[in-house]
Amino acid sequence: MLRQIKRKLSRPENQNIVNIKIRQASACGLPFEGGSLDLIYMVTVLPEIPDRDSALREVKRVLKAGGILAVTEFQLDPDYPLRSTTIRICRSEGFVLDGNSGNLWDYTVRFKKPLVA
Repeated sequence: MLRQIKRKLSRPENQNIVNIKIRQASACGLPFEGGSLDLIYMVTVLPEIPDRDSALREVKRVLKAGGILAVTEFQLDPDYPLRSTTIRICRSEGFVLDGNSGNLWDYTVRFKKPLVA
């Protein structure tokens, strides 16, 4: 995935995109300051993380108040969770459901970090 985004960013039509930094890190130890990110977008990632609760706490730590966590899943993924499962897991860590779209085959659910803890 990191190679793919590097290739996309190297294309001439993307040379004006300068606010992306590519980093590889543990989901439970993100290399960002607390409250520093506006958005975290996970695509077929959440079910792959062994300690999802810890990872979601870390996501919450680095998101700004009101920041967005978006989770997309595709049924072709062997670890595909139902939308209701993703919603339950994220809500259990204090995220507030902000919207969702898609169908049984693929979906995206969007959550917000509460403005106050």
